[in-house]
Amino acid sequence: MVWRWQVVSCNKSIHFQALNGQRRRLDGLRRRHRERSAAWSYTGGDEAALTRRNQELEEIGGELRREHQTFLELVDELGLRSRLLSPQALITAATRGLRPGGCAVMVAVTEAGSVALLLPQGGAVVPVDLAFDRTGMRALFTNNDGTGWHDGYGAFRADLHATGGCGSAAGLAAWNACIAATLEALWAPLMAPIDAALSALGLSEGAEVTLVVPGQLSLLPLHAAGTRQNGRWHAFFDRWTVAYAPCLTFLAHRAERPAPLIEREERVLAVVDPLRDLGICFSAAEAAFPPAAIETVAGGRATRARVLEELPRATYACFDCHGVWAPGNSEESGLVLANRERLTPGDILATDLSGCRLAVLGACETALASVHQTADEHQGLPMALLHAGAGAVAATFWPIFNTTAEAIVSRLFRVHRHHGLPPAAALRRVLLELRDGGGGAANANTDMSAQPLAAVWGDGIRTPAPARTEAEIAAVRELVADWSQPIHWAIYGIFGG
Repeated sequence: MVWRWQVVSCNKSIHFQALNGQRRRLDGLRRRHRERSAAWSYTGGDEAALTRRNQELEEIGGELRREHQTFLELVDELGLRSRLLSPQALITAATRGLRPGGCAVMVAVTEAGSVALLLPQGGAVVPVDLAFDRTGMRALFTNNDGTGWHDGYGAFRADLHATGGCGSAAGLAAWNACIAATLEALWAPLMAPIDAALSALGLSEGAEVTLVVPGQLSLLPLHAAGTRQNGRWHAFFDRWTVAYAPCLTFLAHRAERPAPLIEREERVLAVVDPLRDLGICFSAAEAAFPPAAIETVAGGRATRARVLEELPRATYACFDCHGVWAPGNSEESGLVLANRERLTPGDILATDLSGCRLAVLGACETALASVHQTADEHQGLPMALLHAGAGAVAATFWPIFNTTAEAIVSRLFRVHRHHGLPPAAALRRVLLELRDGGGGAANANTDMSAQPLAAVWGDGIRTPAPARTEAEIAAVRELVADWSQPIHWAIYGIFGG
């Protein structure tokens, strides 16, 4: 239904949460209706069973209609009905929200097949058929031989828990191999046809491509999909600058945002190691800004109340802390602050971030949305920050080495601020430079023996870590220092842009 993915978000937390909660109830009822329809698919000619089937489905349908009406009443209450656009008007408005010379790409995956809709700025919609359907997508995530993304991620998380949050050499290598295999599996059926179609449109190399991706595909770093040739990667973002957007409506209403009347003075909110267990003393953002512009809240001072007080005044925000991902409900995900308080999407949505140009989340799994999200809108921390007004968000697709985070984040701020590149273009430059030869020294000096990985992984698992042999330390050190591996360069994505 068009209305479901065209509702513009509101910066008022209560309003947004009510609308979002109502949408989740609707999605749950639709899911229940499909499941019960499938369960009653065969009645064997039993009239009593057929009657029970029709009665049950009618009860669910009645509840669905009532909840739908409640949703529309909320829309009317917030004055949003007038902002629901026809599909063509939505596409026109969305392309106005792109950078000059850019293009939006909306991917739709069905049981019968898939299509990518290319929406170039000022041009006609270009459909691209993809050799990728829901069966293929399910196999990408979970398959019989246990090599799917969810299979690999589950094994990786189990290895982290078994090793005190550190990760064994074998577990880290297996996860890196899973990432590489998934990026290659995404290339031919999905991202290569999009890459070719963008080239055929005549877009300049480095043009910003905004990906609007559905459902579980949003858990994957599609910008990093590619192939290996002679030991070197060629990925989608080698040619294009990539940003992610939750839906076309976000792009449409981003184009309507007025420019600030007065340019704010630079102010950086740097949240540093609130639990004092990461071994981080300084924010990765500090080297890119003058000291007077930095507002550092570290350790026990980085409380939820203090961070929420400082955020509206920040033009940049950098979080060096733990992240928590709740796969079943993105609203329970968050950033872990002092006293283990959690900064959640709901907290963020209640905050005015219209002055924030870039928020960088140097925590684990911050790009991930709920695995039960709707097929047409990505939810989670980045989208909460964008809906609250932030211009762009850099976030991670899996747990990150602290040294990797420091290397990427420090360079991202420096390139963005000193070279004047937009966030997505700045991240692209940083990742390409680190991947193709500039990153070895960034992680090479990590001390694996004094703190056997516990301070390297920032996932918040604090069970005792087993002792490491010299061979184990050497194997992990080799992986940590090798920036040609996708466990490093594929981890970050830019949302909004």
